[in-house]
Formats: sequence, C-alpha cells, structure tokens
Amino acid sequence: MLLEEGFSVTSVDASDKMLKYALKERWERRKEEPFDKWGDQSDHKMALRNIASMVRPGGVMVIDHRNYDHILATGCAPPGKNIYYKSDLTKDITTSVLFVNNKAHMVTLDYTVQVPAQEMEGSPELSKFRLSYYPHCLEAFSELLKNAFQGRCQHSILGDFKPYTPGQEYIPCYFIHVVKKTG
Repeated sequence: MLLEEGFSVTSVDASDKMLKYALKERWERRKEEPFDKWGDQSDHKMALRNIASMVRPGGVMVIDHRNYDHILATGCAPPGKNIYYKSDLTKDITTSVLFVNNKAHMVTLDYTVQVPAQEMEGSPELSKFRLSYYPHCLEAFSELLKNAFQGRCQHSILGDFKPYTPGQEYIPCYFIHVVKKTG
C-alpha cells in the first residue's frame, strides 16, 4: 500500500514468514516501477555511508559478514569453527537461499544446537533457531565499503581474523573488513 502511494519502502520484519510474503508480493508485481526499485540495497549503502562519515581520518572501521560466497556456491555453511560462539555445540545447520530475479536475496540458516546438561539441570536438550541475512558476497561488499568511504581508505580483508588470500585452502566462516580512512 505504501509503495502504491509513492513512498519509498525498506522492509524489516522479525518474522521470516512475513518477509517471504513480502518478497512473494514484490516478485508478483516486479514489472511495476515501485516494486522493481524496492530492495535495491539503498538502505545498506546509506548506513555504510553514515558509519564512514563518523570515522576520522586515520581512524579504523572493522565490519564483518559471513562467507556467503561459499554458502551460495555450495548450499552449505563453511565447515570451520564459528569464531563468535561455541560452535562445538552446533549439531546441524540447514541452509536455504531465496532468489529474487535470479539473484540471491536472503540466506536462512536453521541451527540445531545441543544445550549442555549442566545449563538445563538434567539431560542435554536440543534447541533450534533461525537466522536470516542478506547474502553480501566478498567482492560486492568490498565495493560497498570503498564507495561508502568515497575511495579514501585502505581496505584489507581477514578470514576468521587470519590473513586471507582469495582461493586459499582454508575456508573462513566470516570475512572481516578492516577499513582505515585516509582522507
């Protein structure tokens, strides 16, 4: 309704079901101009520009994202240990990718985690949760960062906080971008 009235819309919802409904509606009406422009990453670009504007010359911004390149190529999360939480408790990760106009638009990871017995006051229990993300691929996200800093930056990339070289044998779970503002 807001698009039909000429408003610019950014969709955010905690419910995966509602986001899928909105994406289905967008797909069905994609030939209408407002629906074609909906979801062009302008909100991501604006957020990164705003963050970059707060970094002083010589200052550093560190930002990360999952290795969506691997997820999109294989349909699975990278096999390594997650650097942000106790991934040895993870029993399973089911991955699904939603495509819009033949372009990856959302990656959903359904986790099954075993909660240790001492935390549950009894026997271990399985817990399930879902996380959904926009699949920022390494090259495209690097370009978004450089544009946010208007090219006035030094940009380096780490894989799980270790030196990263494209094509290396070790497949990182996360890419960490270190951006130093130069001007």
